[in-house]
Amino acid sequence: MLKRSLLAALTLMAPAAASATQIVIDYTYASDFFSQATDNGRAARATVEAVADRYSDLLGDTLSPIRTPEPFVGERASVTWAWHADFINPSGPGEIRLDDLTIAADEYRLYVGAQPLPGDSAGRGGSGGWGATTTPSSLLFSLEEFEAFEMIDLAFFDAVTTRGQAVGEYSGWGGSLSFDSDRAWSLDHTAPPLAGTADLYSVALHEIGHTLGFGSSAVWQTFVSPAYFLGEASKAANGGEAPPLDAIGLHWAEGTTSRVWGGSASQEAAYAPSLDLGERKQLTELDVAGLEDLGWAIVPEPAGLGVVLTAASVLFARRRR
Repeated sequence: MLKRSLLAALTLMAPAAASATQIVIDYTYASDFFSQATDNGRAARATVEAVADRYSDLLGDTLSPIRTPEPFVGERASVTWAWHADFINPSGPGEIRLDDLTIAADEYRLYVGAQPLPGDSAGRGGSGGWGATTTPSSLLFSLEEFEAFEMIDLAFFDAVTTRGQAVGEYSGWGGSLSFDSDRAWSLDHTAPPLAGTADLYSVALHEIGHTLGFGSSAVWQTFVSPAYFLGEASKAANGGEAPPLDAIGLHWAEGTTSRVWGGSASQEAAYAPSLDLGERKQLTELDVAGLEDLGWAIVPEPAGLGVVLTAASVLFARRRR
């Protein structure tokens, strides 16, 4: 059996015609936090999906589909393939493994849920891992059969490992998001967040960034040195200087500001490590540049279209995500 596997790092803690990547929210493992039977659950779904749409409009990559090939049968030998996706359970302990999952072309799937999270964490997001195998019954293939089998094998593992992206670019099938079920939330993304509450829109915006490789991927680590991020797009968005990172190297440093993507106002970056209670954040030019350095293709956005809602930030004790 030929086996290849990868466990993606997990970091604790959503239209342009040219866009291709689709962030798909999956509620299979969701808790009552996202229940369609309650007003709060429906509001939470609408907000997380609005954030997913925000990212879908932003990202222009075309992603190869992932599906397990049909068995290859030769005259004297055959081959079968298998793969699995694994991710942190968004609504409980441990991990979840799904065998021979089918991921559509351009789909980036995120399983969401809620549970009590430790400390001051309002959310937790991370990319998923995978494992894949090729199992031949024997190696008694003709040259023609071997070439046909090899073509299927290479295409399958390219889809699983890179989604058709270039070497050195972040890729994956998706991941999971979990939100703290033990805190007061502002769930409606169409209204300003309430004082003393965590804004679900802002937290989801931050955590989906982690599922896309920000702070949580091997590609990210290639740019960390060690207190600054050396990606060229990020340096350009930060006035030509490498943006500083937080103490653990997973976020922009506390207080790092940038202009809102598609707007003119400045704010603390969405990928900074904390969020004020009652505060609404948007993606900034620096946040988007960080994704670009990871290899994501960015769809240019006309000025003025990037802000879902403009609201004054209400300052409260800061809560780390």
